[in-house]
Amino acid sequence: MTKAYVKTINQIPEIYIDDVPFSGTVMTVASKRDGILKADEAYFKRLGAAGVRLFFLICDTEFTSPACYSDFKAEAEAILRAVPDAYIILRVGLQPTKEWTDAHPEALITFNDGSTCKTYMKTESYSEEIGAYSLHAEAWKRDAGAALMSFIEKVDKEPFKDRIIGYFVAAGSSSEWLPSMHLSIRKEDPLYYDFNESFQSYFSSYIEKKYGEKVAEDEIPNNAERYY
Repeated sequence: MTKAYVKTINQIPEIYIDDVPFSGTVMTVASKRDGILKADEAYFKRLGAAGVRLFFLICDTEFTSPACYSDFKAEAEAILRAVPDAYIILRVGLQPTKEWTDAHPEALITFNDGSTCKTYMKTESYSEEIGAYSLHAEAWKRDAGAALMSFIEKVDKEPFKDRIIGYFVAAGSSSEWLPSMHLSIRKEDPLYYDFNESFQSYFSSYIEKKYGEKVAEDEIPNNAERYY
């Protein structure tokens, strides 16, 4: 089994593969572009010939679309056919669908007036306007977490599992763990977020853990985060 880890040397993180520091160019590829699977083996071969051995593969879980795993697998197999000694780090998105956010209004970012908003979400599998989900929502953490575990379990059964050396988990706006919101609120609107119950519960627990004092929900300030 391949052993891979990150070690800090002279304050700089380095990737080690089987206890040997990896050096070289890393290439980012996507299992889908504009909704179309494009596993360009000829291009991968040219990259391999140029010395590229580490690929950063962008993909989604089946939480986003039922076809996501098969798309990822096709791309990974194409890379390894072209560059048999390649290693792959997966950038796995945990974005929900419009149907999911429509079915879970309690999981959406909530403003101080009780309203929610839409956000334009673009992933490897789709791009559309969905409800802006809260990263602290229990329903999202439950369903996205289950999908991620299922994805990893499937990968661990693949013949190429030893070529997968890491996972980078992505969510939120631009998949960068930021609030998923489309900035279309008028500047003069006095709106603040996040009043989602899951976030307020998390914030209260954080304060209690950090300062030893529990904050009641009605004591949480409504001006912690101005949004416009």
